[in-house]
Amino acid sequence: MTKKIELTNEEIQFLETDFKKNKRHGNPAKETHSFIEATSLPNIILTAPHSVKTEKKSIKTGDIIKKDEDLYTGAIVLATQSFLGCHAMVRNNYNDTKIDTNFYNEKLQDYIKKHNIKYLVDIHGAARHLPFDVAPGMGKDEFINYNEIYKTIIVENFHKHNINNIVFGTKFQAMRPTTLCRQVFDGTGIKATQLEINRNYRDPLNDIYKINLLLNALHDYVRNLDEVLSIELESEIKKR
Repeated sequence: MTKKIELTNEEIQFLETDFKKNKRHGNPAKETHSFIEATSLPNIILTAPHSVKTEKKSIKTGDIIKKDEDLYTGAIVLATQSFLGCHAMVRNNYNDTKIDTNFYNEKLQDYIKKHNIKYLVDIHGAARHLPFDVAPGMGKDEFINYNEIYKTIIVENFHKHNINNIVFGTKFQAMRPTTLCRQVFDGTGIKATQLEINRNYRDPLNDIYKINLLLNALHDYVRNLDEVLSIELESEIKKR
């Protein structure tokens, strides 16, 4: 039986330490991104591209586009990785984002190809007022090869932990050419899912219970996802 995840606010704040530095621009002393290699689930990588404030050049105008951080997405990815042992990538600061529009995305694609990763789960944050708990974005199912099982396991594992308002088909589909899932899917061919997580589940200072619900649901989802991927890979090998 899987041990229940019950982190304290102090433990979550510790995981968020580097992302909070420099007024949420992150830790300038670190590399722009950090990779954590898998120890037990090599098929999956979790990412938090907006764990800090970011600034990047517009492809069309060259202007700098500023984006606020998605609070606690960095801590969520680090915590989930530590329990599961999958691959992870987080952004530590915005040192290089003004120079290269796709710096983070390109480094991620290189890493995925090097480690033969099969699935990207990209963690984002959504505003508190939006009418969902979690909104999966799959490029209108293009990024999952139109296979409903990848939607089903999200619903089942989040429902199991009383996160029930899972809404597909929102505007958060990661379809634009500049989005991480779109670029990874086009550049590597692997499956990808963007998870927009409501702020209500990313507020440990005021609701430690809900962020722990989220961590347990994400843990079970990623583990179940790895099981599905392993069965698919085994089937593909047998067909050769």
